[in-house]
Amino acid sequence: MTGFDVVYGILISGLVAAQIWLTVKVWRNGSFERSQKILQSKLIWLVPVVGAVLDGRADVGATYV
Repeated sequence: MTGFDVVYGILISGLVAAQIWLTVKVWRNGSFERSQKILQSKLIWLVPVVGAVLDGRADVGATYV
């Protein structure tokens, strides 16, 4: 395991922890209806996944010099 792997693991762990924290905050907030909480939770978890997929697709045909 290299130093990069450790840093990458810490970064991913931090991002997941932030998403969990945001999801908990949404569900504890009493000003939203249940349907809104479900949609916001989906956005919290799906936006990073969609971004990663789109970023991966952008590199498919790329040539690096």
